[in-house]
Amino acid sequence: MQLTLAKKVLILVAVPLVFELGVVSGVAYLFHQAEQERAREVHSIAVTKSLNRLLRLLLERSFTHTLKSVSGSDEFGKAFKGAAVDMKAEINELRKLCTDDPVEMASLNEIARIADEANLNLVEARNALEAEDRVETMRSWIKVRKGLNKLYKLCDETIAHQVWLQEREAEGQARTRKGIESLLFFAAVFNVALALVLSMLFNRDTTDRLKLLMQNTVRLASNEPLGPQLRGGDEMAVLDRFFRDMAQALEEARRKERAVVDNVLDVICSIDETGKFSAVNPASEALWSFAPDELIGKRISSIVPSEFANQVAAILAGIKENQSAHSFECPVRRHDGSTVEMLWTVHWSSEEREFFCVAHDISERKKLERLKRDFIAMVSHDLKTPLTSIQMVHSLLAANAFGELNEEGHESLDIADENVSRLIKLVNDLLDVERIESGELDLNRVPCPISSVVTSAVQGVLAIAEKDGIAINTSVLKPDLSVQIDRDRITQVLVNLIGNAIKFSQPGQTIEVGIKRLETEVVIEVKDSGRGIAADQLELIFERFKQTDAIEDRKKGGTGLGLAICKAIVERHHGRIGVDSEAGKGSLFWFRLPIES
Repeated sequence: MQLTLAKKVLILVAVPLVFELGVVSGVAYLFHQAEQERAREVHSIAVTKSLNRLLRLLLERSFTHTLKSVSGSDEFGKAFKGAAVDMKAEINELRKLCTDDPVEMASLNEIARIADEANLNLVEARNALEAEDRVETMRSWIKVRKGLNKLYKLCDETIAHQVWLQEREAEGQARTRKGIESLLFFAAVFNVALALVLSMLFNRDTTDRLKLLMQNTVRLASNEPLGPQLRGGDEMAVLDRFFRDMAQALEEARRKERAVVDNVLDVICSIDETGKFSAVNPASEALWSFAPDELIGKRISSIVPSEFANQVAAILAGIKENQSAHSFECPVRRHDGSTVEMLWTVHWSSEEREFFCVAHDISERKKLERLKRDFIAMVSHDLKTPLTSIQMVHSLLAANAFGELNEEGHESLDIADENVSRLIKLVNDLLDVERIESGELDLNRVPCPISSVVTSAVQGVLAIAEKDGIAINTSVLKPDLSVQIDRDRITQVLVNLIGNAIKFSQPGQTIEVGIKRLETEVVIEVKDSGRGIAADQLELIFERFKQTDAIEDRKKGGTGLGLAICKAIVERHHGRIGVDSEAGKGSLFWFRLPIES
């Protein structure tokens, strides 16, 4: 029968406890018996002492009677009377001691009767002596002598009985002490034996089952078949069933994991502390032209171009030291000598003492990036230069350098010049975006009065604002703080923000541009009274090619790049940019720059 652990523990605790309670009860009974025996012994001793005192008082009374007769002293007369009083008190004390024992009480009553007769005869002898009746005196003394002999005999018998009782109780106490000692010794031996038997009874089965569970744990970790299943309904059997369910689930997960790893397009591998491959999935053969068996044992430095070897070693050392994951780009040299661009994601496991890596092919992305850079270069060279030339021709035509144009010609020229300006702005925005993405947006940061930068930006767009009948209020340009910035780039941000405010304001409205100082930052604000921005659009407007109303914004000449460029420039200054707006209630664009001493 497979008992549960709870029942086994209950038996291991309850059985010895019940036995110990029995032992304690037995010891308590023996102690109670010993107390009773001790009480009877004390009682017997007390009765014996009291009888001895009674005899002594009777002798004292007889002796004082004789001395009184010889000497005639009143002192002996008083002693004679006092002994009678003490005898009565001692008899009363004996009555109290013998109340619970009818046999002792009967003996005591007989002793008291004889003592009373002896006292009475002594009184009669004394009276006869005082009357000088010698015959009567002798007769009374004879009676006293007979009474004393009876009393002595009865007291001797009673005292002998009490002594026998004392000896019997002493023997009983000795037997009780021996019984207690034997019981305690037996209890100790039996308790140890009981504990050993119960331990052996339960321990062997429990230990064997625990060993099987532990062996199954090792087998599971070693990916070996599990041992036989435990039978029964105890906790270990239940645990074994759960363990087997878990092992089955793990095996299923491993199978799926192997299926995923074996069929995934990315290279998944592990690299030991020395930089050698310890495991590689089959994707390495398709991407790198190396079978997994060819890579295992090789160093990673053997499959990357030599100019990247030291860089990769330094990156792996940094990942191990910081105990963190890291991504980096590094090409891999194929078996045929060609290279493939890879994005490596590496994580260091301190428990396994290995790097776990995922290498993703980014050759197509790199190709697209090169195409994009080539396109931007083409736009910069082949498009921006002709557009600039066209804009210069437009300027000459507007100045009547090639003859005077009529009014319709000037209108057409203005439209053409506006379109060329839009194209040039689009080209410039694309170039800025490319610089930002490639990390080539360099800043020339020098101390500049922020109010002069704001004034310069306002002057740059003032003509457009006046043309559309929009006023720009710059009355709040204090305090005049000096900030470490790239003046041209911050001016570009302000021109963009103020230009957007002009674009979405109605004639007669006013745009407010101001400066505020916080503890460690300066805040530049551009506030308009235009159409505002819906709440669901606030998080999108700083993303590239995102516009709140794309059709309307394109009509007004928007590209969707301006705010993204502004955000990048401000963040490169370690600042922040944002907007507070509500549809139909205008917008407040702001950006914060740190004040550097």
